[in-house]
Amino acid sequence: MNSAHALSFLAVLMQSTGKVMYGTFLEAVAPAQFLLISFCVVAGVFLIIARGRMPGGARGAIVAVNLWTAVAFVCFFHALKHLSPAAVGAIEIGVAVLVAVVLASWRSRGRPHAAKWCVCAAIVGGCALLVPVELERAAVTSWHTVFAIAASALAGAASTLMVGAFRRLADSGWGPAAILAHRFYLTIAVALVWVAMEGGVAVPAVDDALPVVAVAVIGVMLPLLLVQFAVRKTDGLTLIICMALQPVMSFALSMMSPVYEWQPVTLIGTLVVAGALGFDVWVERRGRAVVAVRAAQVAV
Repeated sequence: MNSAHALSFLAVLMQSTGKVMYGTFLEAVAPAQFLLISFCVVAGVFLIIARGRMPGGARGAIVAVNLWTAVAFVCFFHALKHLSPAAVGAIEIGVAVLVAVVLASWRSRGRPHAAKWCVCAAIVGGCALLVPVELERAAVTSWHTVFAIAASALAGAASTLMVGAFRRLADSGWGPAAILAHRFYLTIAVALVWVAMEGGVAVPAVDDALPVVAVAVIGVMLPLLLVQFAVRKTDGLTLIICMALQPVMSFALSMMSPVYEWQPVTLIGTLVVAGALGFDVWVERRGRAVVAVRAAQVAV
């Protein structure tokens, strides 16, 4: 496992932990209010670290990052109020992988390696197993679940488009702290409008604010920082494939919460995704070993 895999998997573990904590302990906190508080915390911390400076160049990329960040997180937290963390993660990652494959093929004017195609197909297939379960629940409950499924898919597409913008910023000299300091302006503005539409900002008491800040740090700020380091070490398709561990971790962690129930289909879907990720790690390790052997032979 290389450093990009390790950083991505650690980010997914923390993000999945944050998802389950949000669904378990913050049910009374509106998504808009959580968005507003968490991203004000993240932006404030990194504005201090970056000393408020905005590097030159790639201004179009930082605008794109602001746009896709707002779309991804608003859709994500809306979906999380109506679907389980494993389902949100599965739909989001399934769509993200599809978009990543299309973008990788378009940018390289060719097809990704056959092994990548197999891994992506398995991930999408495993994620797709969860969708009928949620649609069945939607038919019994309300259309809110259907809209949440659509929001999860939109969040996945936005997440993939974000990675390309991150790469352009990194290539232009933007550090992780600078990106995280300046990527949430639109998200915070949307959260303010959303909060106002839901009746205004209710300042939580200290005892209520501490869990919100804790979830924001564990499930939002630290994973976002780890992803920034991972982006600099691998390509977008590989990063999105690594992030596919999200529904697996969300499923495993949600089993510790009394709020969520699981079905056998959910378990099968997460196992398929986990198997695909294991295969991808094995293929990459085998590829590096072959390259090392050939390099040694050439040296001799």
